[in-house]
Amino acid sequence: MINQYTASLGNGQYLIDLDGHLSSSYQSTASFSDDLNLVRNEFSSSYSQLSSSAPRLISRESNFSPNVDIIPNVIDNASIWIRDLKDRETDWVNFGLLDKSGSWTTASASNYFPKLNQMISNLPFKGIGRVFVIVSETGISTLTHQDHDQNWRPEHIWIDLTGNRKLYVANQSDTLNWYLNGFDDNLLTKSYMTGSTCWFDPSKAHGVSASARGLSAAIRIDGEYTTEFRQQIFNDSTWNTVNHFVSDIPLTSVSGGCQFPPFPPSGKYIDSYITGSYY
Repeated sequence: MINQYTASLGNGQYLIDLDGHLSSSYQSTASFSDDLNLVRNEFSSSYSQLSSSAPRLISRESNFSPNVDIIPNVIDNASIWIRDLKDRETDWVNFGLLDKSGSWTTASASNYFPKLNQMISNLPFKGIGRVFVIVSETGISTLTHQDHDQNWRPEHIWIDLTGNRKLYVANQSDTLNWYLNGFDDNLLTKSYMTGSTCWFDPSKAHGVSASARGLSAAIRIDGEYTTEFRQQIFNDSTWNTVNHFVSDIPLTSVSGGCQFPPFPPSGKYIDSYITGSYY
């Protein structure tokens, strides 16, 4: 059941554009915008190299039969894990670990994206947990879904890596109405990010629109912000995390018939792993 609380999230917002905040909080002599341009220039060739030389490091959709009106050609969706769980066998179902840096380690695929790694290292995090890229070779959009129903404010940065993906999110009232009335997107007023980066409240209904066909990708970096950055965007200094088990199965459209696991699969689950477009 969806949590019907209306807890304040610092400044009460559910979508915060971060471009301006990162321009002043990026921990490098280079600017964030310049480094993002370098990452974008690197991404296409690095992805092609990864696809040809180490395709096993790209998790692709397997046994998912979607509603094609919602996600056409979903089979080309893939996830690339930049950081991987240390213990896949026991931890991959606990969504509460996504921001805990001690549960994660550098993944092999990260070696293909040196400029991306450098940019991530300069972001205003005290500790980094889950980091993964969702990529589509045909620029498909993402189903509206909800990650969790906890009284929890995960700290993350969402970045459009190809310049053609925009995340949207709905408010609490619309999310509850969406949940109680068949996951109907027509009930949502969608607020879209305006720049290249954002924070959003993942307990609210959200998804991604792709503005062009062709290669499309975004990255989400989860972790613990620096105190200064948290104060800057939330206007408080407390890390509002959870220390209990959180189900890895989010709420999503029943018409699509899909679930989007937030963690890379353990070996015994790889054949049935559904990547989809999960954020």
